[in-house]
Amino acid sequence: MSRLDEVKGWVVAASACLLVAACGGGEANSDSPGDGDQERLCIPGSSVSCACPNGKTGAQVCLPSGDGFGECECVDDGTGGSGDGENDAGADDDASTGDDGGTIGDGGSKNDGGTDGGTDHGNDAGPDGGEPNDPCKGISSFGVCSTNNTVQFCSVPTGQGQPQLVTIQCSPLEECKVDGHGFARCQQLPGKCTPGASECVGSNQARFCNGVGEWETYSCPDCDHTPLGAVCSSGGLSTTTWSGNVTYEAKGPNAALTSWQSLGDFYAPAMLVVSYRYDAGTGKHQPIDAAITGEQGDFTVKIPTNPGPNDLVAVFALWPTEDGSGALFAVAEPDVPNGEWNVLQPIPAEDSQVWSWAWRADSLGAPGAHLHVGAADGSGAIWTYQWLRYVYGHAAALFDEAGPPVVVWMRPNTSWNCGACFLEEAAKVGSIGFDMQIWIPMTAQDESYWSDAVTAHELGHWMMSSYGRSPLEGGPHYLGCPTFPGQAWSEGFATWLSSMAREDSVYYDKQVGTFFWFDIGQREYGSGYPWQAPKPADGVLQQIDENEVAAMMWALADTSNPDPSLFAQPANQIFFDALKSPVVKKDWGEPYGRGYNRHIWDVQVGTCGKKNVVETTLPVPTFADYLDALRCEGMSAAAVDAVTKPATRYPYPSASPICN
Repeated sequence: MSRLDEVKGWVVAASACLLVAACGGGEANSDSPGDGDQERLCIPGSSVSCACPNGKTGAQVCLPSGDGFGECECVDDGTGGSGDGENDAGADDDASTGDDGGTIGDGGSKNDGGTDGGTDHGNDAGPDGGEPNDPCKGISSFGVCSTNNTVQFCSVPTGQGQPQLVTIQCSPLEECKVDGHGFARCQQLPGKCTPGASECVGSNQARFCNGVGEWETYSCPDCDHTPLGAVCSSGGLSTTTWSGNVTYEAKGPNAALTSWQSLGDFYAPAMLVVSYRYDAGTGKHQPIDAAITGEQGDFTVKIPTNPGPNDLVAVFALWPTEDGSGALFAVAEPDVPNGEWNVLQPIPAEDSQVWSWAWRADSLGAPGAHLHVGAADGSGAIWTYQWLRYVYGHAAALFDEAGPPVVVWMRPNTSWNCGACFLEEAAKVGSIGFDMQIWIPMTAQDESYWSDAVTAHELGHWMMSSYGRSPLEGGPHYLGCPTFPGQAWSEGFATWLSSMAREDSVYYDKQVGTFFWFDIGQREYGSGYPWQAPKPADGVLQQIDENEVAAMMWALADTSNPDPSLFAQPANQIFFDALKSPVVKKDWGEPYGRGYNRHIWDVQVGTCGKKNVVETTLPVPTFADYLDALRCEGMSAAAVDAVTKPATRYPYPSASPICN
């Protein structure tokens, strides 16, 4: 078995299918393009905002070489002065201060990208609007179409102070439009198909979308529609079917929650399997068949009757779209070097690859064999993928629509300056586009990618941003430290979602060599930090421990019947209906019932204190607004009071919800 070296995308060629170039034979290869010196630090031509001496915001454009940004271009308005220059980059990296690197329900995300720190929704104020000292000038992470083919959006510098304004030019086949989720995105021009898409138009004919977005028909003997689109099953090649299943190694925490336990073997459902024949004439691998693995990792595909040494069966951590032109979700290996990568720098798309594994077709053995992926081969990427597909699939059912496509970035020996985090920002793996990104560290010291709690938490941020409204507050956060109600709501919801998905109130992770846990069901921090209870006298907009929010939500959920999944219990549908209700999901700039506005602040390292606090004029939702939505959706006041305990803990007025 070997790792596939690269995935070049959904190819515009006569095959009209996925094309990969495979490694040579031998053992699994954990290296990838990008080891060693970094070739590109940014996307040539892209721009980010920067601070000017006069306190205004300028722009830096990525150099043509891609090895950095040019000088900050500023307009001197003669006012002089300067910004405060405050930047608490990595402020919560010091474990000795009691900070968990964002582990208050977030597996290390010092600032969960868009969800936690700047995902202003649906804004059309333009570059001249916004708050004073707002580098995004009022433009949200949902973005705006500044021209017909230009997108501008607010990219949040996770773990650091201010957001930045990013500009992207659409391709010649695209235009900027706002999609159904409210995001300004480069979208296909009307009348154009998606390059790489293909479909059968008869038993022996198919068509594919070429590079200029037009359909072309071609002969396709025994045309089959597969997860890759149309595949010509014969074409003179003698084939036979081969059945097997995909298994992989993974591990969870030990019983004492002090470290990871030993590895075990698991089935790998929902993986994309593709069989290839090697065409010596073109030097390329042409797909023969494709399938998605079943619940026991089982699949059946056609392979050559007499396979050669270069014919392959490959497995991908990717769920394709119906026409094979893209993906709904995937785990990908970015083209970045070892060490820590700043997630503010765009991932180079061309040589980044979907995680994949390949076996020689002539060495598969008898049907029924296991295609096994070990930990040394990167099975942690499959473990992460399984939680990704689980939460994504349930979200589509709970909200009656698939969410925006999302990619999870993982690379051996690479960590992220945000820890583990989420961002409402588009990215590409080769030519495969995604609307949102998640970063999971993959270092040998911590192996925190085994934490399903972390992965599900980041997907909780994805769910809130995809179907509801983010409160837009972010930055470092500490165990046992109350924080502003927007951040507490964002992190609390993500932690609750993680526990709901896993049916476990205990959250755990390993960071900087230390394993830790906390329990929202018992309101207990394993480290001994005191659990901070809310105070009735401080009102519904008080600073609050984010895990107290998660604990109240956990107590509200119907946990009496663990089978079927807590996700699937009809009694819990109300929690997701409330998230997308008009009480919580308002238009950008529209006031919320409880009257809270987004706050911006800097942390005081090693303490629960905050400095440079600014209340903006941007209305955002809080936990109190969500409780309003639950009441307006039909949850009883008695049920809410039983967990908020308004007389002694959180003083939510359940008898008077605001339903507009």
